[in-house]
Amino acid sequence: MNIHQILERQNRYIDSWAKTAAVTEHQEILNTLSGMHYDPTYDDFVKEYLPFYTAESWAELTDEQHKQLLSFGWFMYNLKTIIIEQSALTEYCKTVLSGCSSFAFTRYFIHRLSQVQVDETYHTLMSYKGIDLCERLRTHGLSIFPDTDLANYINSCQLLTAADRELAWLALTTVCEATISKYLSVLPGVSNVQPAFRFIADMHRQDEASHSSLFMDLIAVAYTELDEYTREKFTTFLKKSITVLTSVDRKTWSHLYSLVGIPLPKRENPSFLELYNFRMLKKYTGVTNV
Repeated sequence: MNIHQILERQNRYIDSWAKTAAVTEHQEILNTLSGMHYDPTYDDFVKEYLPFYTAESWAELTDEQHKQLLSFGWFMYNLKTIIIEQSALTEYCKTVLSGCSSFAFTRYFIHRLSQVQVDETYHTLMSYKGIDLCERLRTHGLSIFPDTDLANYINSCQLLTAADRELAWLALTTVCEATISKYLSVLPGVSNVQPAFRFIADMHRQDEASHSSLFMDLIAVAYTELDEYTREKFTTFLKKSITVLTSVDRKTWSHLYSLVGIPLPKRENPSFLELYNFRMLKKYTGVTNV
């Protein structure tokens, strides 16, 4: 695909944003959520999405322990969303929108990133609402964990030079936006999960297809401006981003399991990495999985 086709595609997204973005349905979304009530008979998450789920370890737990771990799964899903949107993606948008990018992005990309920043702030609001709706979480008073593997990596990026930091932000935001659609496409269709939570995930999903397209186009354009050495560096940042995005966060989950009164399983969920789609990045990373 040439640059003209890329810009035409992004221009179509610019024009359709007012009709398709979740934030433009704000009143309808809030009205829908206000009519939904937390029902403890539903699960809060999908067990197959838990990083330490295995059929064997799950069978040893009580129903109440199942419910609590699924609530923590919903919390961690939203925690990761908030960290990505506010600590990574918004930082990258600010770099470009403040005129500090080293790449010659056209006005089409500037407009789209402005729209995306609005989208992601709205997704953050919905994630906080999703956490607040989960009654099982209230007794624990959980807050945003500052030391997840993803958060630690983002903090380490702040120490890079301005040029490397921009590459790292672009790599991380692209990995997050381009691979999460598979993850989001499953959760809304699981009938035994809280209807409000499925609704929030689906609201998030409806924006991600256009975001994925944008960031894949951004790196396609940026890649043409990089020399061979910097391309190799960018590929390294992409691979690091994949690693931290798919981290099982053993330290954080060990704490959450302790709140349930059980030890963290030693074995990780063998299907956890299958929740993400890395095929789109193969051109730049050379791999389709981690």
